[in-house]
Amino acid sequence: VPHPVPLSRAAKGGVTPEVIFKTGGKNMDITSKKFNILACCAAGNGCCQLVSLKVKRVFTKLGLKCNVEANTVSVGKAIGQKYDVVYCSVSLEPQFADAKRKGAYVIPLKNIMSEAEIEEKTKAYLDELSKA
Repeated sequence: VPHPVPLSRAAKGGVTPEVIFKTGGKNMDITSKKFNILACCAAGNGCCQLVSLKVKRVFTKLGLKCNVEANTVSVGKAIGQKYDVVYCSVSLEPQFADAKRKGAYVIPLKNIMSEAEIEEKTKAYLDELSKA
């Protein structure tokens, strides 16, 4: 999935859902993009399921669409490059070095239960897209 290249940016307050991107020669409002997201934890049972719910909530709050999957870090590091964004704990971030090299944006979380941190780092990711 090619990462969008910005055509315009909101004048104040950083990125908003109205940011227009250019992908594959076509203009796209990010509100029309469906982000593919992977949430990973060590076992794939509890924590990443909760992170995936919080990620969905944040994307909905920002007016964006997403598909979020939860999985173990062992599976995640093998398939992480297929996603736009990978959320994991700080301690698991090194496991996704290959996914980063192949284009996935990895968001390491200090407190995986913090929806505020997920929102802050998601906004930083969107801001990064707008500068690409």
